[in-house]
Amino acid sequence: MTPAGHTTAVRIIHDLIQVHFDRSENYRKALFHFGRSAPDLKVIFGEAIRQSIQYQQELLNSISAFDGAPQHHKRRGNVYNTWARGKTEIAGEDHKIILESCKVEMVAVRLAYQAALAIAGLVEPTLRRLLESQLYGIRSMLDSLEQYENAL
Repeated sequence: MTPAGHTTAVRIIHDLIQVHFDRSENYRKALFHFGRSAPDLKVIFGEAIRQSIQYQQELLNSISAFDGAPQHHKRRGNVYNTWARGKTEIAGEDHKIILESCKVEMVAVRLAYQAALAIAGLVEPTLRRLLESQLYGIRSMLDSLEQYENAL
């Protein structure tokens, strides 16, 4: 891989690691705020946290293929910024509104992954497969959330 491709892959990975870190914090706050009053939402929040931690670990493991080290960058890249522009805090007065804010957040994550895949078009195939796999998991979670919301 060329040095430019190498740098691009590391930047994408760092951005997604930060997305998942911030995302899990967002759901932890929601779990603290709504967990007692809404046990069904507690399950949804817990699954989002679990998914983010798992994906973060997979990304951390993949960075070694590029001789990259996990770092905390103050400057975020395009992938992180795509997520940040679309994300929302998990909030609301009732289940439907809370679920809607979860959907907005998950769509923002999906858009960040789509941006990462667009940028990573020529980057290492193993990273591309990992991102596609994680995007599939995010889409599946979003589909499940929409089905649950429609059932209410």
